[in-house]
Amino acid sequence: WPDRSVARAAYSELFRRADIIFASTEDVEPLFAEPSEAVLTRLAPAAEIVLKLATPACRLLGSAHTAEIAAEPVARVVDTTAAGDSFAAGYLAARLAGASPEPAARAGHRIAGAVVQHRGAIIPRDAMPRDARP
Repeated sequence: WPDRSVARAAYSELFRRADIIFASTEDVEPLFAEPSEAVLTRLAPAAEIVLKLATPACRLLGSAHTAEIAAEPVARVVDTTAAGDSFAAGYLAARLAGASPEPAARAGHRIAGAVVQHRGAIIPRDAMPRDARP
């Protein structure tokens, strides 16, 4: 990335405006050349931050909570397509239903864990975790 200044400026502005941020260490650290947590908490001190780690876990950062939530091991990973989107959907659905960030992260991990055990982005309805079905 020869000149990252435009991307850094755009992301910085988006982080400042966000209420909830889903980011990953793999994206933030190369762009800003500093630790993800430092960048995100500096730019979005009031936001609810869900930082995806290099390991199968996320770190929740915010004024009312800081926790690391590991994903449960998955027996057989078939395809990781849509795993991140599925995690975010599960997290947001749980938050909208009234869950706090920690249970929401666990819900996101459960859905992502189910998705990666199937080929493609859309899994059979009966493969959805029971606590994630409408």
